[in-house]
Amino acid sequence: MLARLNTFALVGIDAVPVVAEVDTAVGLPKTVLVGLPEAAVRESIHRVERAMVNLGYKRHPGRTVINLAPAELKKDAGAYDSPIAIARHGMVGVRNLPPRCVSLGGVSSTR
Repeated sequence: MLARLNTFALVGIDAVPVVAEVDTAVGLPKTVLVGLPEAAVRESIHRVERAMVNLGYKRHPGRTVINLAPAELKKDAGAYDSPIAIARHGMVGVRNLPPRCVSLGGVSSTR
């Protein structure tokens, strides 16, 4: 099952479209982030998971793959927390994702 959400990467003063795709599968519990993420973006996995748990949402029990496309574009800011969190909500059946929606921003681990 795949959830997709649009976001942007800032390259200078230009906003370049990026798609956050979240896919889940049966397997050992693990979250993988792909798509040329820098350290701040890789840390977003932990911020998003803790924020969702602190808000009372359950983590998917299997394998989760998060793809930030296009792969050749470096992603180097913490602004991908919100799109990843919203797409993960769609994966666990919390909400239907709006087809024409863009998200950008961070998340907090507290309520």
